[in-house]
Amino acid sequence: MTKEDTQEDLLISAAELTTAYKVVKHHQSFSSLDCIVKLNATMYPDSKIAAKQSTARTKATAIVKNILAPHSVTETVKKLQEVPFYGIGTDVSNHKAEKKFPLLVQYFTEADGIQPKLLKFESLKNETSETISNYCINTLRQLQVPLDKLIAFCGDNTNTNFGGLERRGQCNVFHKINEELGLVAQPIFCTILYQVQLESCLWTSKSSS
Repeated sequence: MTKEDTQEDLLISAAELTTAYKVVKHHQSFSSLDCIVKLNATMYPDSKIAAKQSTARTKATAIVKNILAPHSVTETVKKLQEVPFYGIGTDVSNHKAEKKFPLLVQYFTEADGIQPKLLKFESLKNETSETISNYCINTLRQLQVPLDKLIAFCGDNTNTNFGGLERRGQCNVFHKINEELGLVAQPIFCTILYQVQLESCLWTSKSSS
């Protein structure tokens, strides 16, 4: 038999979710929560919510990974299905033996302006153009993000991402994504910010006319 949550239980859960969100939002250490939770209970002795809240490091990490992160991705995918275009970007961050790749998307809406969002953060086996391009495309497909709306790729200005000096190589991330999705794009290095802004202005202008 499942016990129904009381109003107090719901308020405690809301406080724990908010606490975990705050840590991520302001780039704070999860370790700091071991102190903050105890400090709140001491500072607010008349608060039952502060006394019963238990969002220390382990629980907060679980909340972020299993609740907040999936919700954020779901909401981002919904937006990407609504907007007329978007761009993606990634770059490696070496942590000891691991090669970590975040997959970022950036899109524009008239209400909110330019929106950068994180779709995925994964360790890859290497830094080859094939591995990186497959990671980007497969992630978009798995999340059911419309591939025909992709208009820009952003990455470090390296041969792996954009080819050689002439931008004519085929063994690079830009070319492989371009070829796989049949995009109409020029093999030149341009930032995701510039490209999305340009397309946003053109689309807004056409919509207004």
